[in-house]
Amino acid sequence: MAELNTQYRMADDLAKISNVISYNGKLLAATREVAERSLHLPHPPPPTMPAWLRAATDPGPGRRVVMLDTSDVGVLAFEREGAGKPTNAFERAVVLDVLRGLVARGAAPGDCAVLSPYNAQV
Repeated sequence: MAELNTQYRMADDLAKISNVISYNGKLLAATREVAERSLHLPHPPPPTMPAWLRAATDPGPGRRVVMLDTSDVGVLAFEREGAGKPTNAFERAVVLDVLRGLVARGAAPGDCAVLSPYNAQV
C-alpha cells in the first residue's frame, strides 16, 4: 500500500488536521504556493454584517482556517436525531451564513469549502 506524502490542494493550515491524525506529520504540500494558498476577498464586509460573521470571514494575513465554537448557544446547538442520523440545524445555519458572508465579500462559490473531520456531520 502506498502512503500519500504530497498533497496539491490545501494550504498547510488546512491540511494540518488530517496530517496530524492520519499521516503522522509526514504529509507535505507539493509547493510553497500550495502551502501558503489563501482566499482573497476583494470586498469589505457589508456594514450590516454581524460582528461574529465579520470575524469569521476576515481572511487576515495567514488566517486560512476558522473554527467557530457554538457551545455557548446551549441546547440549540445540540445534535438531534433526524432521518436516521444526527442533524444540527443550528450549525447548518451558521455554515450557510459564513458561506453567504464569504460570497458577499467577493469569494467565488467554487473557492469555498466546508470540511468536517466527522463523516456523520457531512
